[in-house]
Amino acid sequence: MYFQFSTFTGVAVAVGLLTGVQANAQSIGSLGLFGEGYLAWDQSKYYSSDDDDETLDGDGYSLGGVIGLNYNGFIAYIDANKFDRDLADETDDFDQEAPFGARSYGLHAGYDFALPQGNLYAGAFYGKNEFQGDDAASPNGYVDGDLYGIEAEYRFSNYSVFAQYGRADMVGDVGDTAFDGDFMRVGFNANIDRFDFVMDYESGRSDDIFEDSGDWGEYRTFGVELDYQVTDRVSAYVAYTDMDFDANDEDFGTDQFVSLGVRVAFGEKGRRTNLTTTYMPGLAAAWAENLD
Repeated sequence: MYFQFSTFTGVAVAVGLLTGVQANAQSIGSLGLFGEGYLAWDQSKYYSSDDDDETLDGDGYSLGGVIGLNYNGFIAYIDANKFDRDLADETDDFDQEAPFGARSYGLHAGYDFALPQGNLYAGAFYGKNEFQGDDAASPNGYVDGDLYGIEAEYRFSNYSVFAQYGRADMVGDVGDTAFDGDFMRVGFNANIDRFDFVMDYESGRSDDIFEDSGDWGEYRTFGVELDYQVTDRVSAYVAYTDMDFDANDEDFGTDQFVSLGVRVAFGEKGRRTNLTTTYMPGLAAAWAENLD
């Protein structure tokens, strides 16, 4: 648990320090600094076919940040993201009602190509998910798993399209429940005056293990977000995310979120980081425990 909290505390401190020092800096010679942090209140509704066919809800929060450098087109950045929530029945275990939360952090690196029409970023990522699993050291504790892949974003003046493809190995209970498979994410980002609109879709499939060894499982996530730029650096946003998951044509469920939050950017203006590290494979592995 110490590593989990120190990771996100470190990112939060770094974002705060860099925001204060670099709020008005566009570049350091040919070295450009960019980043953002966000904090949101979340309202979630969740349903599991293995939980008395009830739709329940809970309040929570999400937060995260990105810090990166751009050196003559070579780009590298780190990011961290998390959400936590209070369940409808706080006495329940996560595998009885729903996962309490999930976290992700990762390293991304690539090159930004200037094209006749727009810019194309192409790179790769490696990261970790932290999610609840029965193999954790304590009840309702967290385990971690790896994910890695390739990513790209094609940016024009007022819009961009982006995609990620990767592999995730998220084991909640060795030999019983896990998400071990490929995932992909595609999205669209449009900017009109002070408004920023983002839409994305993510899906993943674990062929040989999910709620049981030898069974398959999959998840699908659709999200939309609308930001309003209050100042050059600060935006308010509302977002909706809908996650569906299935286990071997036997069990299924949903996890839906409505979020109200604030984003704070620093460094290079106009750079929004759409290619971040997902925690959905880990969350799917935690839900597999619930369906088991």
